[in-house]
Amino acid sequence: MKKLVIIIVILFLSINTYAQSAKENYFSAVKAYKSSNYTEAVQYLDKVVQQLGSTNIRVQPLLVKSLVGIKDWWRAKTEIAKYYNLNPNTKLAEYQEIVGLEKEVKSKINEEEKLYLMVKNSKSVSEYQVYLDQFPYGKYRNEVQVLLSKQKDENAWQKAKKNGSIASYYNYLKKYPEGKYANTATANIKAMDKEAYENAVSEGTQQSLNYYLNNYPRGEYRDIVKRKLDEKIEYDVYMHARNHNYIEDYEDYIKKYPQGKYASEVNRVIEDYYYKSGNRELSSKNYYKAYNYYNTYLSKFPYGSYNEEVRKKRKKSEKLYNQRSAVFSMISLDSDYSFGYNAGRLNKDRLGGYANLSFNFDIFTDATYTIDNNGNSNFSGDFELTGEVQNARLAISGGITYKILYPIWGYTGIGFGYFPQYEEAKKYDNYHNTYEDFWMKNTDESSYSAFPETGLFLKLSDSFVFKYGIMYHKGIIHQFGFGWQIK
Repeated sequence: MKKLVIIIVILFLSINTYAQSAKENYFSAVKAYKSSNYTEAVQYLDKVVQQLGSTNIRVQPLLVKSLVGIKDWWRAKTEIAKYYNLNPNTKLAEYQEIVGLEKEVKSKINEEEKLYLMVKNSKSVSEYQVYLDQFPYGKYRNEVQVLLSKQKDENAWQKAKKNGSIASYYNYLKKYPEGKYANTATANIKAMDKEAYENAVSEGTQQSLNYYLNNYPRGEYRDIVKRKLDEKIEYDVYMHARNHNYIEDYEDYIKKYPQGKYASEVNRVIEDYYYKSGNRELSSKNYYKAYNYYNTYLSKFPYGSYNEEVRKKRKKSEKLYNQRSAVFSMISLDSDYSFGYNAGRLNKDRLGGYANLSFNFDIFTDATYTIDNNGNSNFSGDFELTGEVQNARLAISGGITYKILYPIWGYTGIGFGYFPQYEEAKKYDNYHNTYEDFWMKNTDESSYSAFPETGLFLKLSDSFVFKYGIMYHKGIIHQFGFGWQIK
């Protein structure tokens, strides 16, 4: 007895919960309908009928109106009949609304029948689509969709056939891989593929081979054509080098095809070029160029046919080259802390020349006032000399260079410069109660004057030039320089 009571209670709670769920779905359907979400309203109402096990006088009219909203005319017709079977009150406004909808449904069904009869044999994609758009839940929807699919296939094929290109057939197969004409399209592609391959190979140019690869992405002969294209490209690079006969072109071939079909022949050409070019420059006394040609030969052909001979000639070229003339550019620092810039030429067999600009930073000293050796100054106040002196310089010089014994050159020249002397003084600042330092130019010790200079240049290899020399101005000043060869 106790078990029976429990079962009855559980059944009651389940039925009550199920009924409550149906009620919630009904009100959700009402809300969706009012928001014109007719499809959603139909879904909720179908759940209600399923949960209740049947329809009722509240559910059915809302279902009919929702079906009319989504243009499902055939189901609406069926649901209207179910509504009448519920014996509705004919005096209600809702009843009259359903009667009006029944007339609309019949009209739409007649309209659909006529449209279907008109379009079913039309073979027109646009007319099929008109039917599907106007009657999304139509009785003949599946049939028309099949007709539409077949007609699209037919149209796509006719377009591909009219175009007649390999791309158009590929495009057809991409859209309709299982289409009515898929086998025919495949056969056409295969035939065109073979013809294009034969034409490409027969013509044998890069352009024709590339045309095949670009236009037949799934071609049967792509691997063969790729191999022939690679061979053709190599051959064209080789022939370009032969026809133009520039060493750069031969080296470009070897760089691209170190193990290529023509590599042995091209390497012989390159080897002979550097060997003969070195000999030519050596005979012309262009030792630097000869050395570079020989050096390049040995780096490229360490076991070359002329290896031993080239090593001897490279050594000879290097020795002779290191004795050649040089144009140089140099910076210098003198013992009075002056900086300079030198430029000149060291000739192997004749006199050369040089020029120099030098200065020290004391030349930029700000000296408003002057003073002489007797203490006379244009400063109106009291001052006191501190004993600090600055000897400034701004000078230019130039002269000749001459070879003494390689790699040493001598130089002798003369210069002219401005040599001001500045003395530091201090004055008392009454306002700040401090001493203030300032500079005064000594007019007796400042002058424009000429000076002699001489010294040595040392040239190392083909890169650097060093300098040591002296100049005389109120005493000997040592000169040190470091520079580099320009050519």
